[in-house]
Amino acid sequence: PYKNAPPPPTGSIGGKKFKDRTGNGASADDAPLKGTVIYLDANNNKAKDAGEAWTTTAADGSYTFAGLAAGT
Repeated sequence: PYKNAPPPPTGSIGGKKFKDRTGNGASADDAPLKGTVIYLDANNNKAKDAGEAWTTTAADGSYTFAGLAAGT
């Protein structure tokens, strides 16, 4: 093994949370949802549990999880 091996690669997940006012999918008439909690449901139980990564959407509805280990 190398003493100064590079760190394992990481990835990210992101998107935008919005209210689809007309039911036609993402379009210009949608309203961004700021302050919404987005979480990574690691145990797939459809609930935000202690220890699961979470963030809150920005004013434009955007969110990002960065530095995720492969397979997360």
